Amino acid sequence: MPDSVVYQTEKQLKGLGDKVPSYVKEKLEAKLGELKGKKRRDTICIALADDTCEEPKIRMRRVVRSNLRVRLGDVVSLHQYGKHVHILPIDDTIEGVAGNLFDAYLKPYFLEAYRPVGDYFLVKGGMRSVEFKVIETDHAEYCVVTPDTKIFCRVSL
Repeated sequence: MPDSVVYQTEKQLKGLGDKVPSYVKEKLEAKLGELKGKKRRDTICIALADDTCEEPKIRMRRVVRSNLRVRLGDVVSLHQYGKHVHILPIDDTIEGVAGNLFDAYLKPYFLEAYRPVGDYFLVKGGMRSVEFKVIETDHAEYCVVTPDTKIFCRVSL
């Protein structure tokens, strides 16, 4: 379901072509984000600025609240898509691992997926699991890695 929302939005933006000013299109594309509810449910939505809504509140439709399993007044967080993310493996999880970590673990993990990343995350590949740490993102401490995100992982084994 979340992928279809993004697909429909992108399709509508492309269909409108030059009818939508470029600055509006850029704002829409920049505001695509992932909402996380308190029960660890998530969905992908488009966030638009609304001057009538007081900070730090947001407005969302009933369908979105239902998908997130939240009620009016509940706390949710908005995570924007990252343009770049710098990731390094945890040393003791790569003992005995040979080869290119990016090709063996990170590329398959992030390929064609929208994955939120924070401090640490575990990637299963082959016969082992490798734990990675997010060193830096272009946003705050969390972001959503998309197929367009540039992933930096410089490790020589």
